[in-house]
Amino acid sequence: MTYGHTSPMTQLNCPYNSNFDVQSDFVTIHAYLSASEVPDELKPYLSLYMASFFSLPVESKLLGRTLNHEEVVNGLDDETVNYDSNLGLDGFFSQMLRISIKVETTKYDRAIQWLNDLMYRSIFDKERLAVTAAKIQQSLPESKRDGNTVLGALSDSLLFSESSVSRAGGVLEQIDFNPRLVEDLKSDPERIASILEQVRQCLVSPSAMRFAVIGNVLSLPQPKAPWAKTFGKSSTSFVQDVKLQPVPFISNVLSQTGREPSRKAVVLTLPSIESAYTRITTRGIQGFDHPAYPTLRVTLEVLNATEGFLWRFIRGAGLAYGAYAGLDVEAGFLTFSTYRVCTSSS
Repeated sequence: MTYGHTSPMTQLNCPYNSNFDVQSDFVTIHAYLSASEVPDELKPYLSLYMASFFSLPVESKLLGRTLNHEEVVNGLDDETVNYDSNLGLDGFFSQMLRISIKVETTKYDRAIQWLNDLMYRSIFDKERLAVTAAKIQQSLPESKRDGNTVLGALSDSLLFSESSVSRAGGVLEQIDFNPRLVEDLKSDPERIASILEQVRQCLVSPSAMRFAVIGNVLSLPQPKAPWAKTFGKSSTSFVQDVKLQPVPFISNVLSQTGREPSRKAVVLTLPSIESAYTRITTRGIQGFDHPAYPTLRVTLEVLNATEGFLWRFIRGAGLAYGAYAGLDVEAGFLTFSTYRVCTSSS
C-alpha cells in the first residue's frame, strides 16, 4: 500500500495497491477492477454486473446476516454521501471498472466494510437481476435516439476489438445482447448467476485491483488498519500475494481499423433524429508523458475555445451546433467531431 506523503505508520501486509491523501471533511474510496481477465464472450455481462452492483442482497460480514435489497439500498443511503459504478476515470482507463463510495470521514471504516461486502458477498438474486436487466432494456430506445451515444458506440465498434469493455457495453452491442439476457433470466436464471459469479472472480482477484482513498484519512489514528482487517491476511477475502497486473490501456484492444484508421467510412442511418453527427479519427500521439502533448493540448484548447476558430467558422456559419477536436492519448487517436449538423449542409 502506498500513500501521498511520509507517515510513521507501519506498512501493513495487504495484497492490494492503494493511495491516500487530500484534505477534506469527506473520504472517497475508489476501487479500480481490471477486466483484462474477463473472457471476451462474458464482457457484455459487465453492464448488468455494474448496474446491479449496489442493489443486490448481501451477506453482511459485519452484521452476520443477509441483507435484502431494500436493506442494502437504505443502508447505503443512510451511511454514505453517494456511491457509483462506472468505467474508468474521466474518459480514460475504460478497461477497468470503477466502484466509488463517498462518506463522512467518521464513517471511513464503514465504507471499507460496505465495499468488501458488495464486492465479495453480494447475492446474484434472479429477481433483482431481472429488474436491472429490464431497466437496461427500457433505457435502450432512448439511447438509440441520442446521436452522440450512437456515434460513440459506432466508433467503438470500428476502432476496438471484442476485448473492449466499452464496446461490449455500447448501445449497438446491448441492443442485440440485452433482450437475450432478459429471456435467459426467465428461462435459466441459475446459469446467468453462475456467469456473473465467474465475472466477479475475474474482477476481485488482488492482482486485478487498485484502490484510491481520497480524503484526510491520515488525520485518523490508524488509516490502514481497516484495510488490513477487511481485505488483509486476517480476512476471508484474502488471496495469496500475487503480482499486480499492469494497468490495462485501451490501446491494447484496438481492432485492425483502430491500429490503421484509414480508408474506412461508415454511414449509419438514424431516422429518430433530424440532424447528423460525425467523427473523423486518425492516429495521434500515444502516452500521457509524450513530449508533444503540451503543445498539442494548447492547440486543441485554442481550436475548441468559445468564439474561437471552430466556433466561428462552423457554428457561426450555421453549419452545425458545434464541433470539437479531441485527443485520446491512451488509445493514440486524434479526432474531429461535429454534432447536430444541419442535414442540408452535411
